[in-house]
Amino acid sequence: METRKKRDAPLGGNYVARVPATTATIGGNKIIKGFTTTSGKGAGIRLYEYASSKTNEKCKIQLEAIYWLCGDSIEIVSQNGMKYSDALFRKKAIIEIGSKAGLLEYEKLKRVRIINKDNETICPLCLEKLSGKGFFNRMAQAEGREVPDLTVTEINLFHINELRYGVYNHKPYNIGWGHHHCNVVTKDSGIIETLKWMKKVLKTNIENGFNVYSLVNSSCWY
Repeated sequence: METRKKRDAPLGGNYVARVPATTATIGGNKIIKGFTTTSGKGAGIRLYEYASSKTNEKCKIQLEAIYWLCGDSIEIVSQNGMKYSDALFRKKAIIEIGSKAGLLEYEKLKRVRIINKDNETICPLCLEKLSGKGFFNRMAQAEGREVPDLTVTEINLFHINELRYGVYNHKPYNIGWGHHHCNVVTKDSGIIETLKWMKKVLKTNIENGFNVYSLVNSSCWY
């Protein structure tokens, strides 16, 4: 059996491949490979991530509207190729569409930690205001672990109530934008359980004689 080492077609032989769908071949087509002998879904797709097309459409509208609620949204898209006048028009249009569809109830968005008291977009975990820059900037890569096809941005899709089997949580008012790091920390535990864990970690550090407030301002703990 010959081991395949390249991503260009034809791959040939027998292989197990998990190549990001965002990685393009020379001809511009995406490499999307699942099982070669069955109709089953490929690795990495979780059952509870699915939603109806109608729900997905509502989610898209709400997510775009939430982006436009970032304080610098218009400025940032203008810096990334969109005409300023088009950005103004797009923001106004999406906000109107979202409002008419019942997807921009600001008080409800505040309660679920998607926007703050000033109606600006925040990270659901740390509650910091988000900048439009994070939607365009890719994550910094650790030295020695760089990959050529990194597509992860600083801001990620964030589920307020975590995804889990038996519950349809990919829906409006349960989706927002958050920091990649905060999203990774939260994982499948959910925001409340993560905050409880963080509180426990701080309490344990303090009880063991570590000055937490000094540590966070230091470059090392020893």
